[in-house]
Amino acid sequence: MAVATATAADPSDVGRATSAAIARLRAASSAAVPELVGLFPLDLGEPVAVTVAVVSEEPVAAAELDVLPGGRFASATHVGPYGQIGLTAHALLSWCAERRHPVHGPIREMYVSGPATAAPDRLITHLMIPLEEP
Repeated sequence: MAVATATAADPSDVGRATSAAIARLRAASSAAVPELVGLFPLDLGEPVAVTVAVVSEEPVAAAELDVLPGGRFASATHVGPYGQIGLTAHALLSWCAERRHPVHGPIREMYVSGPATAAPDRLITHLMIPLEEP
């Protein structure tokens, strides 16, 4: 994966920072419609480090190559605007807490569809939260 990082001043600035990182990756990627993954810390403090990755085995200008670790994950699918993803993330974290599954970050957002191909209420995003090994 090729990754780019941006800094959000606070949680309300995460959308802008994410869009900036995506724009840098899309401009440098040769893929017509690259597969994108967002990585966000569990605790959205101030500032917030946002990382976006594009699935690529080739170097992408202005990005570092990295491999995302595997493991056990809790996951959910969010259908709707990006501004409401926090609701799905909260529900997923609550599910983990109810079942006493310790989690660690970052939260992964796998963007299945994007604004270029779907209306805001039809956007599909898979959320994945790494679970600590027992």
